[in-house]
Amino acid sequence: MKKMLVLTPRLPYPVIGGDRLRIVQLCEALSESFKLTLLSFCESREECQAQIPNDLFSEVHRIYLPRWKSYFNVLTALIGSEPLQIAYYRSAKFREKLEELISGCDVVLAHLIRTGQYLVGRDDVPYVLEMTDAISLNYSRMLNDRVAPSIKKTIFALEFARLREYEIKIIHQAPLVWLVSETDKLFLDSRPISTVEIIRNSVDLHSFPFNPVPSGGDTIAFIGNMDTAQNQDACLYFIRSILPMVRAREMLKFRIVGNASKRVAKMFRKYEGVEVTGRVDEIRNAIDSKVFCGVCPVQAGAGIQNKVLNYLALGLPCIVSRVGVEGIDAEPGRDLLVFNDAEEAARQVLAVYYDSDLRTRLAFAGRKAVEEGFSVQALKETIVGSVSRLLDANSISRLT
Repeated sequence: MKKMLVLTPRLPYPVIGGDRLRIVQLCEALSESFKLTLLSFCESREECQAQIPNDLFSEVHRIYLPRWKSYFNVLTALIGSEPLQIAYYRSAKFREKLEELISGCDVVLAHLIRTGQYLVGRDDVPYVLEMTDAISLNYSRMLNDRVAPSIKKTIFALEFARLREYEIKIIHQAPLVWLVSETDKLFLDSRPISTVEIIRNSVDLHSFPFNPVPSGGDTIAFIGNMDTAQNQDACLYFIRSILPMVRAREMLKFRIVGNASKRVAKMFRKYEGVEVTGRVDEIRNAIDSKVFCGVCPVQAGAGIQNKVLNYLALGLPCIVSRVGVEGIDAEPGRDLLVFNDAEEAARQVLAVYYDSDLRTRLAFAGRKAVEEGFSVQALKETIVGSVSRLLDANSISRLT
């Protein structure tokens, strides 16, 4: 079995948020074909000692990078053109450990440009830059965020130009790049690039069993890690712009499911009709018979919204924004409902609430779309084939 070194900018556990879910899904899919070693940053002493599942990685190495040092790196990078998040994850200890581990590996998987920076320009080992999405696309959209303070938007504006230039440059340098959707790829470069492949997310159908909603529910669900500004912004948009129009007709409730700090939970609970569960062990347990639809009203972000895949897998009728449906191979009107503005979103929520036949049609069509395009098996076959082609190409180039 060939050996793969996996680099991550933060410990993948606990699996909270789309970035951690993405790398864990990829590693699970690769683990049957490769022996995996993890090299990860940790920003606290607690993370350095935290227990993690030991059945995925044969070895786990952690490099402590305290926040004060990352902040100092960022300050020194303000003068210049380097992206601040590249500077944030600069570490001599990480590079030293990488050099120690890399010689014994056949291939390296770098998660995000934050760890990909340590491989740029190398030709001694084949590597995959797993970018997930175009972060610069996300930053451009975050400039209109309703939650972020003005100082943060100033940083977004400063970082956007640096980041886009860096991302465009790096996708042409890496021997293999993975992006989650064609939208992200086109944002960086509209030309065909043979080394860039689209690797979509998957959904574990066992963890999200099909369970079409019965009649009688009065609750709208939103699934997401509420530590992210994108999800906070999406919920505020729904609560302030869409929910009042819905509740003018029916006194429906809005349930936010996912990790949330006390501050964030308090911010949302002050709104009438809003529930916040906080972190749950199993998302499916928070989507009970009271929930009749799921919403994804994101206005910022990039890549694929896992919450939409979760809704579709559960058989929960899904109402999603144009940004939220990017990268998802589903047909609007058949598999899910897509809205352009708040008024249309409110009409769609009420239509799903009133029409049991519509709920049933969306439930079965949505589940079928996920089974056909986003299964774990499909992901496994795609990425194992992708890495195998990289290794074959590297072997040929060495022979010639």
